[in-house]
Amino acid sequence: MTQTYIRGSSNVEAVYLLDNLSVNSGLLSDNYTGFNTSTIEQISVLTGGYNAEYGEGRSAVVNIVTKDAPAGIHGAFLSRLRPAGIYHFGPNFYSTENYDYKNFDLDYWTRQSQFPNNGDLSGKNPDSLLAAWRQQITPNATLRDYAKRSEPEVEGTLYGALNDKLSFLTSGRFKRSVGIFPNRSPTIPNSIFRAI
Repeated sequence: MTQTYIRGSSNVEAVYLLDNLSVNSGLLSDNYTGFNTSTIEQISVLTGGYNAEYGEGRSAVVNIVTKDAPAGIHGAFLSRLRPAGIYHFGPNFYSTENYDYKNFDLDYWTRQSQFPNNGDLSGKNPDSLLAAWRQQITPNATLRDYAKRSEPEVEGTLYGALNDKLSFLTSGRFKRSVGIFPNRSPTIPNSIFRAI
């Protein structure tokens, strides 16, 4: 799930519940919304006319109901793949056509080295300043090729009932994020046990 804005409010004015339990952090008054979609049975959204029991819910109350199986063990598996490409506005972050690369050229560093009040750069060799600048803004191959990497994600959920009085749900997700800085973002497996 992603951050949502309901009835023109900020995202902290909605109350998010998981099986009727609040998932509000209490620290920043924000809501945890990173639920695995394979765990969700239904979502209800109340946008008005709800009781005062929901506390700080000024714009909406969103209740996420997790899957529940009457008997046996069940599972769900999802796989997603975002193809390689640029998913932001503008050119590649590390393109040599960007403003920083093109405009902070030798002329710029020559002016900086001749400026008398610029103590850090005054009197330094403009060629070495340009070389140092280009080295700082030129990434390694991993960062430079972020637009050429795909973004795979897998998610799995196991749920069911052990007997008439005890049911369970456990779920996990692994995503190899692309972003500007590549990383792996596994989620800690979420587990719910219900006793009747």
